[in-house]
Amino acid sequence: MLRMHQSRGASSALLGVIALACLAASMPAAAAHFLDGGDHAHSLEAVGDQQQLPARTPAAVPCGHQLVSEESHRWSEAHSRWRAAQEAASKDTGPDAASALEPAPTAAADADADADAGADADADTASASPPRGVTPRALAEKVSPGSGPLRIWVEYQGITNLEQEVAQKLRDTINIALGVLQKYFRVRRPAADILLAPALCVIFDSAGYCNQFQPDLVNGGGGNSGARKLGSCGLATINGSHIAPYRQCTLGGGSCVEWKGGSGEHTDYYLYITAMQDDHCDSGAVAWALPCLYDTTTNRPLLGSANICPNNLAGADPEAAVSVLVHELMHALGFTDDALDKFVDASGAPVPKDQVVREFTDVYGKRTSMIISPTVVKETRAQFGCATLQGAALENEGGQGSANAHWEYRWFQGELMVATNLFAVYGKPATMSRITLAYMQDTGWYDVNWDQAGFLDWGFKAGCDFVMDTCDAYIKAHPEQKYFCTKQDWQMTTNSVCTFDGLARAKCEDAQFADGCIMKVGGGGGG
Repeated sequence: MLRMHQSRGASSALLGVIALACLAASMPAAAAHFLDGGDHAHSLEAVGDQQQLPARTPAAVPCGHQLVSEESHRWSEAHSRWRAAQEAASKDTGPDAASALEPAPTAAADADADADAGADADADTASASPPRGVTPRALAEKVSPGSGPLRIWVEYQGITNLEQEVAQKLRDTINIALGVLQKYFRVRRPAADILLAPALCVIFDSAGYCNQFQPDLVNGGGGNSGARKLGSCGLATINGSHIAPYRQCTLGGGSCVEWKGGSGEHTDYYLYITAMQDDHCDSGAVAWALPCLYDTTTNRPLLGSANICPNNLAGADPEAAVSVLVHELMHALGFTDDALDKFVDASGAPVPKDQVVREFTDVYGKRTSMIISPTVVKETRAQFGCATLQGAALENEGGQGSANAHWEYRWFQGELMVATNLFAVYGKPATMSRITLAYMQDTGWYDVNWDQAGFLDWGFKAGCDFVMDTCDAYIKAHPEQKYFCTKQDWQMTTNSVCTFDGLARAKCEDAQFADGCIMKVGGGGGG
């Protein structure tokens, strides 16, 4: 089990220390050894002006968020295809011909839908009116300044077989994590009344009829918690009472069946929690989460799931477990590369993806993505004191689920939404900084509480060259800098240095995701 750095104190921005959901097997060998408390000293050979690092041990297993990213991509891409088909039909043939793609009111939208419809709603033969897809949810006209925080409806599935102590720890961890999120966010365009998530059309014909919805409730495809089926989100079964009415038809609308819809809840998001020790858990994950169903009106994620690995949770530090959950739930709420084509502006109109993210070649010659949305640009410039910075870089290392789904570690080490399990190398608590809040604000889905933003001291006002030059070049240009280890630090017999803020002892390590920079890895103790 990974030993996670212990917090030196509670953070108003976030409880606990992030050590993302991986075991030490997925870390650089040196870092894993250090966290396990062993003595470790590196040798360093100088090659010209470059620092020759010891070989990094390849990650033995991927993290949980890497393993579920493929399913997340499938949901997201199907949503994008369906939206594109709707838009194309409207542009090419006008509103009349596009009507087959547009939702139409049905009797199923009435409030007398059975709350347990997911269990007993068989297919009903549709009558004369043509199939029209999914009934849209009604939006509140505006959100008043006094509107409440983000509402998340939690449904636990399959946790009754857990030991009582583990089950209670799971519930406590979830409740605290949700409370943390509620400090930061409220939905900009909530449902006017109850929330019913639109089912996703995954197969549709040229006439605009949907031939297969997900979840497939009319054909009894309710899925199960152990398999990826048409009624499942992650390991959870999608509850039919949370799904809006829809009609599913054969090719050309020859015959149709109707899902009458559920009763819904007064909420902003449906979150299904499972606790199964699946293959992802055995590979080292403490938890993983993903969004599944998106709003057809605003593109906002409305329904997702999180799996908590019970064996790994049982031995985890409570504060660290909360931090892991907050990070993973941020992915479920939309901090993911799957959401970059789904941003909307203040009026609810789609924002083109090329106004959200752009590729560039970084100083190391790597292709890197950068978030260029307005608030992110503003806050990133303020963070580094660099008025010419074009945006905030995303991670360009790691596999699917790490790259492009987190902030670049070398830029934002210490931030909540970086990808590495050596998350805060200097031993401090994680922070939900203004950079992450800016991202969530720019999605167009949320209003954020700027007063709760945490202070990110890493790189603060360090200048443009801190992020746009190599760490070697930065060390040369700023001999008194405290962020990166120098060759002299490495060559010290004791390999003992201070963290960049001078508050803890540290060792020089080749940290994962750091672009080869030698980081000062602190253990969290005073020094």
